[in-house]
Amino acid sequence: MIAGLLLARFGFAPAFDVVALSFLVFPVLAAGMRPVPQTGSAGAGLSSFGAGLRYVSGQRLLVSLLLINLNAMVFGIPSAPFPALGTTRFPGGATTV
Repeated sequence: MIAGLLLARFGFAPAFDVVALSFLVFPVLAAGMRPVPQTGSAGAGLSSFGAGLRYVSGQRLLVSLLLINLNAMVFGIPSAPFPALGTTRFPGGATTV
């Protein structure tokens, strides 16, 4: 939504500049993060993956949230190209989108 508003108000170049600047901010923020202390886990692997699946399968709320997220990912995919379609294919441009 923010990208569509930036496109409608300022055009492609300033919107791209905002996105490019935001990608420069994230490494700086990540560099300031402290490592999370380990808590006796067995490490990554298929056994820990299976343990995670067993845990999630016993939690109805988590299963529901994962299914809702899956639904959003599958049926929300077409919304990604809307700003580009609005500016190149349909009358009204990004403001309409």
